[in-house]
Amino acid sequence: MTRTFADAVKVLRRRQATKAAEMPISYLSQESPFVPHLQVQGKPHLEGMAQWLRQLGHEDAVNRLTFIHVAGSKGKGSTCAYIDSLLRAHSKRTGYPRKTGLYTSPHLIDETERIRISGHPISHGLFAKYAWEVIDALSMNPEQMPSTDNGPGFLQSMFLISLHAFVAEKVDVAVIEVHTGGRFCATNFIRNPAVTAITTLLLDHTPELGSDIESITWHKAGIFKRGASAISTNQVPAAMNVLKDEAKKQQVNLEFVGTLDNLRNVSGFSSAVQRQNFSLAWRACTALLSPQRQHLDDEDIHTAATQVDWPGRFQVLSRRGVSWYLDVAHSAPCIDEPVKWFKKSSQTRDNITRIVVFAHIANPRRRDGVKLLTQLVQAIQCINIAPDYFFLTKDKAEDVSTLLEKYKAICDEVLSSQVEIEPSVQNVLDRIEAIKQQSRDVHVLVTGSVFLVGDVLKLLDYQIK
Repeated sequence: MTRTFADAVKVLRRRQATKAAEMPISYLSQESPFVPHLQVQGKPHLEGMAQWLRQLGHEDAVNRLTFIHVAGSKGKGSTCAYIDSLLRAHSKRTGYPRKTGLYTSPHLIDETERIRISGHPISHGLFAKYAWEVIDALSMNPEQMPSTDNGPGFLQSMFLISLHAFVAEKVDVAVIEVHTGGRFCATNFIRNPAVTAITTLLLDHTPELGSDIESITWHKAGIFKRGASAISTNQVPAAMNVLKDEAKKQQVNLEFVGTLDNLRNVSGFSSAVQRQNFSLAWRACTALLSPQRQHLDDEDIHTAATQVDWPGRFQVLSRRGVSWYLDVAHSAPCIDEPVKWFKKSSQTRDNITRIVVFAHIANPRRRDGVKLLTQLVQAIQCINIAPDYFFLTKDKAEDVSTLLEKYKAICDEVLSSQVEIEPSVQNVLDRIEAIKQQSRDVHVLVTGSVFLVGDVLKLLDYQIK
């Protein structure tokens, strides 16, 4: 096997396939007054991380890095991107931090997006270099793999590669997004973060994290560490109680953060959600910088808001006379926001042909696509912005024709739109191109799936900055 970027990705994706096929085990948590009978399905991703980092020779080096660790149900990636942007803006003015690292998940177009150095996704060449060094050190190459494979899965591998890159690139601060949960996530190998932050908490990933907000919050609060600042956006009372209890156990002071008043006049924010996430990011950076007698000023805030590039989140693109509104919302509690944003952005002009494109992972174990689409349709109804066309497609290769027919029935029952099923994202774009030939102005909302938004961006030849 050659050692290119494509070959490294092939090895890593094979890890995803083989590890996903393993039989999950139950993991019983320690007792908590809020979740006394919590049981988690699946092998904790944290297991094995210490050993693998020792094999890479990085355990001590990683423990010396300065980390900001971010968990939550929605807005984790955006908050991490804002933290990174604020730190880079501060660096332009003061010289610190000289270099930042950013690890997020998932990616939209390719794996390099998950690992950024000073705001830039690492190159294919650097990704290949660091990935192959990890693959070799941990004997993950299928050609060298031992008969009993106890190596890391895909997400564990990606996080290990990011840590390897951050050590090699000598970053000053690394901003880390939790995968799922927090307490048993591979990223929770971080023992001494400088700052821990929690974004908005919702019922999500319930098979793995539990069926109530208390259980989910208990998982997220697992990133709190003694000696680290603990910050959260405002939460529902039940979640706040669990966060306070877990912070008390770790002997940390927990601060709840609202939305900064001075962000309404800052360009770059299309929604209240973005301002909320930016406010949490600002407070996380303040907690990092204050002990060093440094601070963020208004210039840093304006620079950070304008320079951040976080595609697929309230993103607007113009391509060949079509205005594309893209948001990766893929859970029912989040789907209202892109609809409101779409109406606000699109309602100021007449004679617009409006189109909604929807796809969703057909995996009822993790998320309920029917519930998500029902919520989307209800949101469209509530704010009276019925699209002219509603396209349903799939975001994975497998056959989901039965599910798409069910989706169509949900739309037909409520909407006056022309509802169509298309076999691929490319077919949807071809239909939109044909509609554009007959319309002066076309506005398209794309939502429901990270994979869908990623495919649309690829087909529109969008380049991640």
